[in-house]
Amino acid sequence: MMRVFICAGPQRSGSTWLFNAVRMIASPCYSCAFEKYIGLDSRHRHVVKVHRYASHLHGMVFITERPEQDRVASMRRFSQVNGDVITDYDRWMEEARGWEVAWRARAKLIVRYDDILERPDWQVERIANTMGFITDPLGISERLARLPDEVQGDGWDETTLLRKGHRTLI
Repeated sequence: MMRVFICAGPQRSGSTWLFNAVRMIASPCYSCAFEKYIGLDSRHRHVVKVHRYASHLHGMVFITERPEQDRVASMRRFSQVNGDVITDYDRWMEEARGWEVAWRARAKLIVRYDDILERPDWQVERIANTMGFITDPLGISERLARLPDEVQGDGWDETTLLRKGHRTLI
């Protein structure tokens, strides 16, 4: 039986950290961003990262939560570092609010950004328990902390969904 784990959350809310935590807990698994997900991979565990709401995507939903003002400040910093330009932050946040409400209604677990910063190992343990897995929370949280330094190349890393030098928690 295939199990699908959906890692949802607005941009700059810790969703990439969540995706990688779930991916490591579920390993071996098939994992990707929603835009590339077709659901036909033969592996029994699929991990999908998504920002926009997708009502047709079914599975166990995890969502990240971070105050709006902190997400906007992080997006401004992230945009400056990577050359991405978002000029209409109000529209960006309005879209994110709608997606967040829809995902929250389906969430099995909500992971707060501040909790990721304060106790990443505890968050890994909460996620693993919700998934029904036994794991090494400290070992996984240490691997998560090293991920941005391990990304190779100039584009997005297909496995981690990070860019080289990408800080997942800013």
